[in-house]
Amino acid sequence: MHSKILTALFFLFCGSCLSCQTGNRDFIEKEIRRTMRQQHLPAMAVALVDDQEILYLGAKGLIDIENNIPASTRSVFKLWSLAKVFTALEIFREIEEGLVDLDAPLTSYLPEFRIQSRFTENQPITIREMLAHRAGLPRHEGLLPVGTVREDNNFIEPFELGAWNIYRTYPVAYRYKYSNLGYDLLGRVIEETRDEVYFKHMKVKVLNDLGMINSSFYSGGIDSTLPRVLGYEYHKRKYYPLVQYDINNFPSGNLYATIEDLSVFLQAVFRDDVFEKKETISRMFEDHFSTPEDTQPMGLGWKLASIGNNEPLIWHDGGPTEGIGSLIAFLPRRKLGIAVIGNANTFSGYYSTGFAIDILSTLAEEKSGIEYPEPQKPVELEVETELLKEREGKYAVMGSILDLSLKGSKLKARIGGMGFQLVPVKDGEFALTNWMHKIGLTRIIRSSEDINDLRIRFVDTPADGRSYMILNFNNISYDICPRYPVQQVIPDSWKALAGSYDRAEVLPGNIIGELSGGHMDLGIEDGVLSMSAPYGPVYPVDDTSILILSGSYIGEVMDYSPESGLILHQKTAFLPERE
Repeated sequence: MHSKILTALFFLFCGSCLSCQTGNRDFIEKEIRRTMRQQHLPAMAVALVDDQEILYLGAKGLIDIENNIPASTRSVFKLWSLAKVFTALEIFREIEEGLVDLDAPLTSYLPEFRIQSRFTENQPITIREMLAHRAGLPRHEGLLPVGTVREDNNFIEPFELGAWNIYRTYPVAYRYKYSNLGYDLLGRVIEETRDEVYFKHMKVKVLNDLGMINSSFYSGGIDSTLPRVLGYEYHKRKYYPLVQYDINNFPSGNLYATIEDLSVFLQAVFRDDVFEKKETISRMFEDHFSTPEDTQPMGLGWKLASIGNNEPLIWHDGGPTEGIGSLIAFLPRRKLGIAVIGNANTFSGYYSTGFAIDILSTLAEEKSGIEYPEPQKPVELEVETELLKEREGKYAVMGSILDLSLKGSKLKARIGGMGFQLVPVKDGEFALTNWMHKIGLTRIIRSSEDINDLRIRFVDTPADGRSYMILNFNNISYDICPRYPVQQVIPDSWKALAGSYDRAEVLPGNIIGELSGGHMDLGIEDGVLSMSAPYGPVYPVDDTSILILSGSYIGEVMDYSPESGLILHQKTAFLPERE
């Protein structure tokens, strides 16, 4: 272990010296300044690695505006969902050691796990499906049963017990559904197989072993002399500080690290120094589940994409929860990698991936001498009007409703009061005719690319009579958008649901805690029942169940009590406002 740390420090020191010699420094810093300005980032940290050479390692701006503290390469950022990458790495180390079987049921390791289901199938959830977000698990955990006693020796919450009162979102392996709960359960598997506290094991046996000596899954495990970064909410030209704090979801989102340590990690990946067997890491980069009906490519612990001439891109993002967004991305064939962090809630994965791809593409062309082709303007195809008419309807899109209608021979769309046109192009896809910023779509989908990089495809599933829309964001990220069921007459039960609600926390035993001061509106407009952010369009599947159709909680079910008017979603309760 010590030899790995010394090797990592040697390469980090040498790489920092070499970074001054590269002719790319001006280009990179220009891109950093542009991104900080456009995304309103108080600070930004970037590491760019070419195999074992660090081409760039730097940090700009302020990590604490109020106290005028500058960013440095040793500033400690909370990286949120980048934690999942390292949880997955440890699972694969255990697979190498024979402690975990990739296709074994979760209950082989956590026998007390159980979850509710609306589906007739009862296929067990495996480790493989959890790693690829295909387990049909909701985004977050539910309540611990009454009387559950937490360990007092720093073990994480028994997440396997906190799923008993929540529902599967989809049948197992049916569709991609990003789940923090899945990775928190993998963290519990690690604790059970290692018989050790998760964050303690990960600090010593994973992070330190990789040479990431200033990283930890617990804030108390980092050198207290290192500066801590504040996240910021940017709103109406003002910055509001957000203190980073420990959450109990260590395996899915509680990783702290410096940009220096992320550069060391990229070097370890390129040295094939992460696992004992050289072929293990390549297993993480294989697409295991995507289909034409579920197009999101996903490795095991890593997100997948391609750029240029089908150049594989391996990546994962984190945040921008609590005002920090992060990303690691690399081209495994070229051994080119980048890590980037920004401390504002504007720096979502859409923006960080755009920044990373621009830089990686430029440097890959320079390194290989092969120019990636410029995107060609799509050629409009002729499509029968009858086929276009089949696509009319309302679709739940990123927490809003997109309304498609045929005007003459053109398919028109409106969302959030904005209008644009869908143009048929090759492979059954549709392009958009206007730039995203001109029509205001950025407020809905928050993409860093112009609207010409967005593609739309429609999918029909004859088996269940469903149809939905797939949004393709530049072949990087995909969003499945179901068609909203047509309502000829608004049911009285919907009308009873409409109104304003106060938010409260749900306690074990389904006890409603004190009001949190939060607020939610539920209204009916043009035949659509919709909740205010972050829920969006919803649909009552029966008198006591409401299905969420879009956004982070897509596929999840809320419980409704007609008698009390109370709506429950896992650990959150919505109480009708009193007049």
